[in-house]
Amino acid sequence: MCWSGSGRPTNPRRPTRPYLNASLLPMWSPPTVLQAPWRLSRTLWPSTRVQRCLVHVHRDIIRDLTMHPRTEPARALLALSRRLTSITSVDQASAWLTMLHDFGHTFREWMSQRTFAAQDPAWASKTGKTWWYTHERTRRAYRRLARLARQGVLFTYLTNPDGTPADPPACATTNHVESINAVVRELLGVVRKLLTVCLCGFCPGRLV
Repeated sequence: MCWSGSGRPTNPRRPTRPYLNASLLPMWSPPTVLQAPWRLSRTLWPSTRVQRCLVHVHRDIIRDLTMHPRTEPARALLALSRRLTSITSVDQASAWLTMLHDFGHTFREWMSQRTFAAQDPAWASKTGKTWWYTHERTRRAYRRLARLARQGVLFTYLTNPDGTPADPPACATTNHVESINAVVRELLGVVRKLLTVCLCGFCPGRLV
């Protein structure tokens, strides 16, 4: 069974509101694979394996690199990210992880380059920083992929709990629930408009 949940990871410095009523949990069997924010999944079912939505992962990479990166390393990382959603076997996943490792090894020094305040006084004055990583966006995108790879949440959908290849694989994205969520959001919008009309005293069906 594969469950999906949407939402971004919560900020640990802010109080969180539970997504699900804890009293209902005994009624549900733990899913084999869960698509949900990391903190939420660890709270509800600590032993359940987690699969991050690969479409959302790729979107986060695009947000850092843009669709048309200017540097060669950024273009290579974007191409690697694009492969995520087309992986269908354990062997392909293993090859992808190897390429990610090779990227980090090849461009480690490049991603570690720093720019100092004296080199860019305007930016230093604006940010108050004395130095920053020259290729910060590419570095951040790579470190995000590397972190998710270490957590083992990129290719959970390809294997069963015992480590054998899953046939068929579980859900790798939340696309199958996005259409449902869209309908729910549309209905809530309609209800909100009707309530606004009624509260203003113009509800055609109100009782006199």
